[in-house]
Amino acid sequence: MYTTSPYYNNIQGKLRIAFTDPQSKILAEVITIAYNDLVKTSDFNELKGIVKELADAQKRTEHKVEELAEAQKRTEFSIQQLTSAVNKTNQDLGGLSDSVAYSLENEAYRMLPQYLLQHYQIKISSKMIRTEINEEEINIFGIGTKDGKEILLVGEVALKLLNTKKFVQLDRKIKVVQKIHNNKEIFKLLITHYAKPSIIEKAKRENITVIQSFEW
Repeated sequence: MYTTSPYYNNIQGKLRIAFTDPQSKILAEVITIAYNDLVKTSDFNELKGIVKELADAQKRTEHKVEELAEAQKRTEFSIQQLTSAVNKTNQDLGGLSDSVAYSLENEAYRMLPQYLLQHYQIKISSKMIRTEINEEEINIFGIGTKDGKEILLVGEVALKLLNTKKFVQLDRKIKVVQKIHNNKEIFKLLITHYAKPSIIEKAKRENITVIQSFEW
């Protein structure tokens, strides 16, 4: 099978110079076989080198994947810690907001009687309180008289009035009070530290009195 190889023919041609034709054939065939085995060994060694490189690359890749997995775990843990911190901060802020709102209510209980008498000629006949009627919390509830007629005072407290959300809440609470008190006249109140001018104007149109804490 080697006699048709160009490599074999080239070798035999050179060997014929020093050897007989049979000898040159045998020598050429031996050299060709040896050369082919050498090439196969070289290819095999090269293949082994490639396989080793691939295996090393695989190990490096697996190591990187493990590092990424660990980094992801650390990131997820950090996110959990951050989420917990944010939730706690929100709870703290919510608690602080409630505390400030209750402080505003307590201040309103003290300041409103004189303010209402001076500006609206309403005389408070019972202590203003925070109460609950039919499971509806009423921020400010009181009984007073105006022009010799008994009226009820129902109010909501908000740190800021920037929209009409409190209007809806106040209306719901007024309806609850009216059912209990036989539709007596109600003086509607919204107490706040600050109200947008547009909200104050809208409140006037709905017969709601907005009182900002700096006014008393």
